[in-house]
Amino acid sequence: DHNSIGSVYFQQGEYVQALAEFEKAMMIKEKSLGPEHPDVALSHNNIGMTLRHLKDYKQAAQHHRKALAIWTKVLGPNHPHVAECYNNLGLVFSEQDDYDQALEYHRLALALRIKVLGPKHPRVAHSQSNIGSVLVAQALYDQALPHFQKALEIWIENLGPEHKRVATFYVSVADVLFVQGKVEAVTGYYQKAKEIYEKSPDPQDSDIVWPLCGLASVDAVKGKSQSARQTFERVLSICAQDKCKDDNQDPLARSRFALARILWQHQPSRARAIELSRQSLTYFETQQSVTGLNHRKEVEDWLASHRLADR
Repeated sequence: DHNSIGSVYFQQGEYVQALAEFEKAMMIKEKSLGPEHPDVALSHNNIGMTLRHLKDYKQAAQHHRKALAIWTKVLGPNHPHVAECYNNLGLVFSEQDDYDQALEYHRLALALRIKVLGPKHPRVAHSQSNIGSVLVAQALYDQALPHFQKALEIWIENLGPEHKRVATFYVSVADVLFVQGKVEAVTGYYQKAKEIYEKSPDPQDSDIVWPLCGLASVDAVKGKSQSARQTFERVLSICAQDKCKDDNQDPLARSRFALARILWQHQPSRARAIELSRQSLTYFETQQSVTGLNHRKEVEDWLASHRLADR
């Protein structure tokens, strides 16, 4: 079964091989079932998700729209598969930094999922999170916060308070509160997330760098430089062991820059401070979201103010 083989490749991150198998599956299904069968729509959906991971966004959107058209016609406009297409189109546009279209599709997905699945379903949590993430990318923190809070409530209810997915949303809520200047409110969230990750059976899991970065940032704001430095150093140490996943490069970059500012206060550490800030800038130069651009400008301004910018 080409679809099953493609799914295995997809889960392994082997997207080129997955795409080949999904395309073979679709050709067979179109021949035997016709181009408007729900199984053909599933193949379009699988191909679209794979192309998104391969960053072929134009083709990905086309396949998701074909899946949407078929499922809407055959299953009706209120089917969960239709919501899945809205969600996937939202992800495609979000990754292209087209936030208006991303929000439009994610909100369609959210409304339909609440209608069909109920307000406490995990799929609803996914949509709440996706909307929150798009809003954060635009630095619209006040709007993002309630979406992350609702996602957190749903995951606690569905998975219990000690699940790693819950830890992720403790961090998401805390990060937004921190940016809003509500420093006193965030420590508990970061600490809960840290405790959950510390119980993880996987020693290679580097997701703990998210709450560690948050806790260190709180200490830095409170003037606890020594404690902040130790925690930021721990983040760098975890990532230096090749355990930092691509998804965890953001807290690594933020930790490098925050540590650089602490180290600058000590003359012998200034060379390392400059190197860390440059490493941080290298990452933020790849980020096109409003939040990423803001971080980039902050690092560039810091380097320029110390007269050591490369440019």
